[in-house]
Amino acid sequence: MHKKLIGKQLRQIRKKRKLTQNEVASLLGITRAAYSHIENDRNELNISALIQLADLFNISIDSLLGITTKHKITEVELDKIFFNNITIKFNDTKLDSKDSQQIYNLISQYFWKKEQQ
Repeated sequence: MHKKLIGKQLRQIRKKRKLTQNEVASLLGITRAAYSHIENDRNELNISALIQLADLFNISIDSLLGITTKHKITEVELDKIFFNNITIKFNDTKLDSKDSQQIYNLISQYFWKKEQQ
């Protein structure tokens, strides 16, 4: 994102969360005028400020900067995913074979029903 668009992004996020410049400035420990300068792209942000703003708004720095990434999903047969000794994790929790089988069954049923429509 071009640096002149960061302020616009911050303004949109702040307004979406129904916060005033005063409230955000107070949470950041700066004056309203200083925060206004940030939103109006008069002050450049260093990485510490970006981290602080991302934490405050509970978003990633990528989101704050307007960076979007598209995840590439490769078509793979379900059997290969679930039954070829591939470890499946969610939030750092590994699925055991029983969980994998249940998920496989749910997905299989979903596709079977789709084909019947």
